[in-house]
Parts: sequence; C-alpha cells; structure tokens
Amino acid sequence: MERVLESTLIRCPNAEFGCTKMVSNWKIPTHLKECTRSQCSCPALGCDYTGSYEDLYKHLFHFSSIHHVIFMFCTGFSCAENFDVRMNIKVKDKNKIYVKREFKKHLLFAVQCFSEADGVYITVSCIAPSAPEVGEFSYHLSYTVDGNAITHESTVKRLLELSSKRPEESYMRIPHSLLRGERLVMELCIKMLNKE
Repeated sequence: MERVLESTLIRCPNAEFGCTKMVSNWKIPTHLKECTRSQCSCPALGCDYTGSYEDLYKHLFHFSSIHHVIFMFCTGFSCAENFDVRMNIKVKDKNKIYVKREFKKHLLFAVQCFSEADGVYITVSCIAPSAPEVGEFSYHLSYTVDGNAITHESTVKRLLELSSKRPEESYMRIPHSLLRGERLVMELCIKMLNKE
C-alpha cells in the first residue's frame, strides 16, 4: 500500500499559476518551497498582491510610485557591488522595510529593521521560492559609528512572504547606544553563491 501511495502523482497545487509538475503526495510540502510558481506576497503594507516572484518584481516595478509612500522601494543593483541602505528608524512602524531590485535575475531583496527595547535588528531576505533557478545568495552588512564598525555576514533567506516578527537567527543587532539620529545608514553587499 505504501508503494502505491509513493507512486501516485498529483498535480502541483500551483498548477493554476502555471506549474506543470506532477509530484508524490508526500513530497508536496518540499516541492511548494521550491516551485517557481509559488505565490509571493507584496511587501508593501496594505497591498494584498500575490504572484510568482517574477510577477512580483514586475508589480513593484510598475507600482513603485504608489508603494514608495508605504515603504522604501529603491533603485536596482547588481550582485557583488556595495550600496548604502538608509532607513528612518524613528518612524512609528515597528518594522521598517527597504526593498532593492536586482537587475540580472530580476529578484527582490528586502532589508528589514525591527526596533526592540535592546536595539534594532536588521535582516536581509530575498522574496522568492527556494528554487534552484533563483540561486543562493550571501550578504555582508556593515554599520559604522564613531570610527567603529559592526559587521554581519550570512546567507540570504528566500521567503514567499516577509514576516513582521523579529528574526530569531541571521540578523545584525545594533544597540541603541550606538545609534546616532533618526537615520540608520549601512553598507550592504549581496553576492550570488557559486554552486560547484
């Protein structure tokens, strides 16, 4: 009976969005994390748009002027180049989001800043499924104050939807005593990991 169930294939739940894969029932959860047609949520507060990661990229590109007032949507970049991330840490929202578009693979990367009692927590993620076609990335984040630097390196998590909760892992924490003013200015470099 077990072999019959393993050999039974069903259509991916994302078939309505264009996925043509047939998957064993017990492999559905794994496939959904990697399916390129899995639905990603727009990170703009109040926007209920969902679509594939490619469609989400187009959505934010076309509606960036509307979404700009909701969150920091910024110009694009290419992997392996450093760029500044500037965020207003004194705004009322506990969770601040800064989104950058990557030009070559048409991916969206989100820098999230969470204000907590012991400091601000910063994390970087890619809004896309964990599909091999998307690729894997690492990042280097640095914050310099009074001649001293705080740095953090980690792999970029790929998420279908950003969380409004402070991350439990893969974050950089800056204590309030090291913050200067209302703007947080950091340097970020995102690199694609080579698979050999």
